Amino acid sequence: MRLAKATGKDIEKTKDFLQFMERLFDSRQFRNCEGDWESQFGKETDEYKMFKSIQKDLSFEEGCEPEKVDDRLVVYEAIVRMYKRCDLHWNRVVWAADILIDNCCDPCKNYLDWHPYIERAMDNGYFGE
Repeated sequence: MRLAKATGKDIEKTKDFLQFMERLFDSRQFRNCEGDWESQFGKETDEYKMFKSIQKDLSFEEGCEPEKVDDRLVVYEAIVRMYKRCDLHWNRVVWAADILIDNCCDPCKNYLDWHPYIERAMDNGYFGE
């Protein structure tokens, strides 16, 4: 079986998306979607700028001031944009990790360690060392 290798970009986009989601939903400070995203992300971050851009776009569509836009819509649109930016990168990362763990790691341990066959091969110099 062949699977496209997860690239550095795949891993970066997946990590960015998951960290973004974690900051939104796992934070003790972010609970009610009432402008809390403004305090969650620094004003110089790409995420903050994205939120402001979405808020401005939605206010234009609704014909109101940016501050009057429902923050739930802003957060929803931000999640959609971040997910689309992640695209299928997450799939390659998850599949690659799953296959590598299944084929290269010791199935008897609950942490990452070489499979005993690979460990023996390295110890016996089968890899040309």
